[in-house]
Amino acid sequence: MKKCAEDLAFARGKGYSFDALKEMFRELYNNIQEYEVIVEKSMGTIRKILYDQNWEPMKQIDLHNYILPIKRARYVKARDELSKAKNAVKEGNWEEVLNHIRPAIDLALIEKFGFKRIKGYKRFFDDAGKYGLPLPSYDMIYRYFDEASQRLHKGRVHTPWECQEALDFVAKFIDRLDLIDISDEEIEEFKKKSKSVE
Repeated sequence: MKKCAEDLAFARGKGYSFDALKEMFRELYNNIQEYEVIVEKSMGTIRKILYDQNWEPMKQIDLHNYILPIKRARYVKARDELSKAKNAVKEGNWEEVLNHIRPAIDLALIEKFGFKRIKGYKRFFDDAGKYGLPLPSYDMIYRYFDEASQRLHKGRVHTPWECQEALDFVAKFIDRLDLIDISDEEIEEFKKKSKSVE
């Protein structure tokens, strides 16, 4: 089908006769018809499997991950901070890199779990480990957060290699954070137990 469509798309100016073009359209139409039959057969099989399983697998599907036009952008502000850190790396502006790492971590965690704010990060990461709040990292991510805090409060400048490593780690942390499956009930339970978040 793809080949038929490409042939038709690029047919102009190649001197095809009307009959040849008509045949190409007929072949494309037949391919589409066959594709429709295959898709309908596959969907029938899927529906039967789901019916046999009492539609249980459907409960695990988050439509926001599949309906792209209405999927909200995630971690926009956090990724904006990462983008600023990447630009600082490209420009060799090393004293600026960690200035953007700390807010990137903060913003991603707040959005992921719906917190208003995180009051104390040391306590937050300790409580997350203690009370089972699933994070891709506990100790290492806190180290990067603390290093960024030292940059902000003490003016500490890290080496280019350290800045690049911090940026790479935090970017991967945010990507992994997005994959964590946690219910609103579990988040509320954590909020009750930990005094580090609002």
